[in-house]
Amino acid sequence: MPSPDIPRYAPGFRFSWTDAVVLVVGAVLITWLARFSSELAVMAAFVIGHFFLFCNVFRIGRKPELVWAGAFIALAALSLGLEWLELRVALGLALGLSILLILRETRLPRYHGIFWQRVNPRLPEWWREQKGQR
Repeated sequence: MPSPDIPRYAPGFRFSWTDAVVLVVGAVLITWLARFSSELAVMAAFVIGHFFLFCNVFRIGRKPELVWAGAFIALAALSLGLEWLELRVALGLALGLSILLILRETRLPRYHGIFWQRVNPRLPEWWREQKGQR
């Protein structure tokens, strides 16, 4: 029986009922927001899309997720709050950061997202080493 502190080995794309609920609730929220502000609806869709990409498709680590979230909040404040950036520029910068974080993650020995077999074929060995160290 696996130890409770060691996650189950299950690399690749994943999708759960929780993900489905978040996506459905997010779609409802975006539709509702669009009635009041297309900018807020676009930003909500952008965040929900990144939630799905980061957690389910590329499965990046928690720290890079938090870096992205902090940068997105700052860019949103500069765009919507202070009106120093156009929304397209803020979203473009956030998208650029997304690409950098995903590229960084795919080069780590722990990468276990989509296409992990091609990008990181040594993952099973790395996983066994990590499991043995605990």
